[in-house]
Amino acid sequence: MTEILVEKGVRECKEGKSCVYLLNDKDVFSQLGYKVMLSRKVPGLLNAARLRHNGQTELIYLTNGYQTYQALLPTLPGNSVFLLCSKVLETVLAIKNQGFLLPENIDTAIDRVYFDPKTYKAYLVYLPLSAGDENCEMRFNSAVRHLLVQLIKQSSGMASERERTVVETLASGGIGLEAIDKLLREAAGETAARASAGRLSLVSMDPSLQLSVTMEGEKLRVGRKKDNDVVLDFTNQISRLHCVISQQAGRFYVCDENSSFGTGLNGRRLAPGKPAEVHNGDVLMLPGIKLKIQIV
Repeated sequence: MTEILVEKGVRECKEGKSCVYLLNDKDVFSQLGYKVMLSRKVPGLLNAARLRHNGQTELIYLTNGYQTYQALLPTLPGNSVFLLCSKVLETVLAIKNQGFLLPENIDTAIDRVYFDPKTYKAYLVYLPLSAGDENCEMRFNSAVRHLLVQLIKQSSGMASERERTVVETLASGGIGLEAIDKLLREAAGETAARASAGRLSLVSMDPSLQLSVTMEGEKLRVGRKKDNDVVLDFTNQISRLHCVISQQAGRFYVCDENSSFGTGLNGRRLAPGKPAEVHNGDVLMLPGIKLKIQIV
């Protein structure tokens, strides 16, 4: 549970799969907020029931049919984290833009974010509470950024360059929720484009040199230096960083990195520093080796 809710006198209880919260102070309960919740005009709110428990207000949120991020993670298709983050922020902004609800009353704990496993729509716990101090909005925005960073890190450990860039932007703190929403939608679109493009592999055409490498991130670096993704150290004619294969908008490109002896594509020498699009079945030619490009 988030720190803002704790400060408002909320306690969380564990009762099966339901989320249960107790309000220590009856005066913190917002009747208007509760009525707006019951109207179900705000998409993405978990259904809730209000009860009395030992003189305290008890709020029970029903989660049947939904899954936490941790439970959903093993079944997710690859590279879907930006889509899920975007769905979370979509619900947050719907609550914020409703006008009668206070975003600070959303529980942004990662285990209190739920998803429809079919549509990936995010459902959140909103507690109908009165307003907090003037710093609540700033603190809530920080809590949302922290939640999104957690979602990305748990998904893949920031395997791609795009994921690391988004996390760095979120961690910097100098970005509002609307700007974050745009950032996530762009990242989700790029990820979808990459997924539709398929996966690229380089396979050696020389039977005496067994090599097969699949591109996992946004770039595949080829060269003699040990920190490249494809290390070709059998001849000094291959430069330390010889060429780079990259993905852009669902397409693959190869770029010669000013290598000493050049990079060829289907028998044609590439101009240094100028990316050339590659397709399934193309042949990449480096000194002493030919690599077939496979995209599946």
